[in-house]
Amino acid sequence: ADGGFDAVLMDGCMPVMDGWEATLRIREWEARTPHAPPTIIVGLTGATSSDEMRRCLACGMTDILPKPVDRASVSRKLRHWIFNPPHPATAPPSAASLP
Repeated sequence: ADGGFDAVLMDGCMPVMDGWEATLRIREWEARTPHAPPTIIVGLTGATSSDEMRRCLACGMTDILPKPVDRASVSRKLRHWIFNPPHPATAPPSAASLP
């Protein structure tokens, strides 16, 4: 084991730094780090409006799961992205891309 991880489940609403800002920082770090594979970041959000979904994707989340989540939906989503990882050439968003 290399100490890495397969994916991140990122809640949008967290104290100190929300999930959108945390995702942007991860993407900015990846952009500065040679050979860093894109981290699979699945956003968890209680808001299911199309605007909220666009906001999650705009900040660099790989995909979204609406809350409340269940074990089967988390398993399906993780299985999909772990076996079909995001393309490394995808440009990470910048802080300016947040709505």
